[in-house]
Amino acid sequence: MSPKTNRRTFIGTTAAISTSLLTGCNARVPHIGFSGDVESNIELIGRRVPEAPERAKVIPLSDSRIPDESLIRETVKSAIEESPAHAGVRKSEKKALQSTLDSLPKHTNSNEPAENGWYIEHQSSVVHVSKYILD
Repeated sequence: MSPKTNRRTFIGTTAAISTSLLTGCNARVPHIGFSGDVESNIELIGRRVPEAPERAKVIPLSDSRIPDESLIRETVKSAIEESPAHAGVRKSEKKALQSTLDSLPKHTNSNEPAENGWYIEHQSSVVHVSKYILD
């Protein structure tokens, strides 16, 4: 066989084997951050908006229910700088984050589900914070 035929055979065989091995491997693999902590399947997204919907209660970021070292604070500040801001939630933060979100007034509108979430004001800007489950 010529070198071209050997190369083609090798490439074809490698592609076939790789495809076979990788089939079904697209399931969500836990992401491990630099701290070694495993991320959950929850993501916070903050989007700077011109104003909150008419019936939404806007919460100041300085609200005592939002802890100083909260992912909520980080997401809001990031969204003001560059919107949208995405923040993965680590498994170790999941319960505390949910508890904080449960303590805050959530806007719900069945006619406009994209508006559902929390509206937080900081530095004269309003940020819409929403929680997404990735799976």
